[in-house]
Amino acid sequence: MAAEAIALQPVRPRSIRTGAAWTLGGSLVAAAASWGSVILLARLGRPETVGEFTLVYSLAAPAFMLAGLQLRALLATDAGRRTPLADYWGIRLASTGAALLVLFVLMSACGYGAATLAVGAAVVVAKAFESLSDLVHGIYQQRNRMDCLGASVALRGLASLGTLGGLYWYSGNLLLACAGLALVSAGAFVCDLRQAKRLDGGESFRPRFSPSSWRHVLRFAFPLGVTMLLISLQINLPRLLIERWVGRGDLGIFAALAWVTMAGGLLVQALGTAASPRLAAAHVRGDRVEFRKLGTNLLLGASGLGLLACGAAAGFGDRLLHAVYGPDYGVHGSLFVWLAAAAGVSWVSSALGYAATASRRIRLQPAAQAMTVIVLLAGCWLLVPGFGLAGAGWAIFAAAVVQVAAFAGLFLVGGARG
Repeated sequence: MAAEAIALQPVRPRSIRTGAAWTLGGSLVAAAASWGSVILLARLGRPETVGEFTLVYSLAAPAFMLAGLQLRALLATDAGRRTPLADYWGIRLASTGAALLVLFVLMSACGYGAATLAVGAAVVVAKAFESLSDLVHGIYQQRNRMDCLGASVALRGLASLGTLGGLYWYSGNLLLACAGLALVSAGAFVCDLRQAKRLDGGESFRPRFSPSSWRHVLRFAFPLGVTMLLISLQINLPRLLIERWVGRGDLGIFAALAWVTMAGGLLVQALGTAASPRLAAAHVRGDRVEFRKLGTNLLLGASGLGLLACGAAAGFGDRLLHAVYGPDYGVHGSLFVWLAAAAGVSWVSSALGYAATASRRIRLQPAAQAMTVIVLLAGCWLLVPGFGLAGAGWAIFAAAVVQVAAFAGLFLVGGARG
């Protein structure tokens, strides 16, 4: 172990600023690559193409969010390694396998055509490998190797963009393009695993399938998994309802607009990822001043991004949409403003959620997220059939306001006890 520590010392990032720079850089590249993928599909295909791509991701994402159980966050903040790495791997492999099975059954039962089912299968495989890489990123976080994390996220994003865009441009076949994404995700996981073994060679990477030894981590992980499921439903439930009630072409337009605002969410994620180990350490030490300082800085960063996004959407959102996606998208500037406002509020909620998780204020998070999903579902049910995409935007904004109010209480309680 001493030799391992010496080997890591020269390149180990030492400050939250350095870690944030690496994760922010990686997330920016990944966000640009994700947005680029949607732009390519919008330009090379039709709104229905973007809609089909969005549909299969909207089906897969909630299942993998639940299966992930936030193990990455728990591993990254497990400062004393109370739970062996083998248990984390065992849980992740078991939950990922369960998600694959459930999704294959669900997609078969939904009555989609053969082409959509094939695209869905390719996307599900890609998401499975991403889930495995996600746990490796938790090792990077715990080791304060945000350079490895940022590089991994960026390179996978660029490879995914090149593969998806190149294959779709060449063939016009969405299935072939998504199959390429699955291969990229598999290759990225292999590379991540090799790097993590160099950093964490003192522990076995062989998974342990022992439910009795999983009990301690699942006590925290299951509420977090439910919370992440509810968060994913907040993003994907409106999309599924739009596809059902309005149409796949309108889903493509809605998703393209929403992707623009996702870049800010990745920025908040980068800041929260870098801050989480420090927040957790401050909580364990009982250092209330440090905990509140870190949490407040994270909150201010998220709030600033939200204000910037709202101003940009109101000022030149319609022109941006027309220039980037084309005339079919540029006429939806008012919807874009509502989505930007909702995103800004949700970024503040994310910042509060990082503080709550680091201080182990976990059990109340599912209730806060469930309240948000209920408001969202009710809003979509009432507004989408009559008002279409505009109704979805209003419902999403209302749910975001409810969410930030609920998480403000969790943050204050976590800070008071941090």
